[in-house]
Amino acid sequence: PKPVLDGTFGANCPPCKRFGGSVLKSLYALPAVATGVDFHLHSAIRSSGIPSKDHAWQCPDEDTGCPMTRWFLCAVDGWNTTTTTQDQRVGFLTCWDEASGGMAEKAKQCASAVGLDFHRITSCNDGVQGSALLEAAATYFEQRFPAHAHSGIFDVPHVFIDGAEQHPTQLNFESVLKALCKAGLHADACAQLA
Repeated sequence: PKPVLDGTFGANCPPCKRFGGSVLKSLYALPAVATGVDFHLHSAIRSSGIPSKDHAWQCPDEDTGCPMTRWFLCAVDGWNTTTTTQDQRVGFLTCWDEASGGMAEKAKQCASAVGLDFHRITSCNDGVQGSALLEAAATYFEQRFPAHAHSGIFDVPHVFIDGAEQHPTQLNFESVLKALCKAGLHADACAQLA
């Protein structure tokens, strides 16, 4: 089986943007990584109460309501693996982390770059689907990270490789590549590691 990189990110947190725009983008560009690793990606979002009842969403470095995360989740359809491809999800994330402009502008630019339908994304963002995606993402985040579920730091980016949590000091290109290679990635880049 392929190694799994399971990551939780904020749409606007500076460490998340650095990881996505540099480490993840560089890793994904390596031959065999895009096809040799399963990327399971998630959004950092929570409420102060129960997500099904409290919709005063909180996301790292965003206004209450998480407007950036809403655009983001609509673009990747809640990280849906049947309606979007891994290339689209990872590509949208790395594009978003480097794009400039307002939220809609970034969403349009990145959707175009990875072949996602911007009209569908806008309809989602403006409607009930966007709200449902926020609630589902918050429910996941709060169950996965109960210590960060309702207050305090979000502790993102949060990355696991084949279930092994990667310490924040390990979230650099070489360390993540080494962990993926150790987990079974078959790529030329693995042979070049010291």
